[in-house]
Amino acid sequence: MQWIYYYNIVLGVVNLIDGIIHVSRSGEIQSTLAGMAITLGFLLISAAFCLLFAVYQERSKLLLVWFVCFGAYAVLNIVSIVYIGYLYSHHSLDVYYTFGVVGFENVSLLLQVAALVTVLKYKKLTNDNRIL
Repeated sequence: MQWIYYYNIVLGVVNLIDGIIHVSRSGEIQSTLAGMAITLGFLLISAAFCLLFAVYQERSKLLLVWFVCFGAYAVLNIVSIVYIGYLYSHHSLDVYYTFGVVGFENVSLLLQVAALVTVLKYKKLTNDNRIL
């Protein structure tokens, strides 16, 4: 279960740094990418702390907040993948950058699914029916 906290925090920080890099560049495309990256970063970091406090203090409401953050992250991640694909096809975005970002986001989404399965198993093991 601990790997989920660390993974969410590390990936959140990576997204925040990516957003800061995009903010330093000019252009409408860069500002959109910066906004998405910063939002994803804050979502992941807040999700990590919600899960941490939910597990250690046995508060089911915080675990529900983690599920909401996870859902929002998944939706934004998919939107980001589609947006990068759109930019690649309509604005001649660099192919290496495009495949790098899409690959990174796909891997992070798969790891988030593994995190979701782990949390659901934890919920089942603790027999906490108040959650969800």
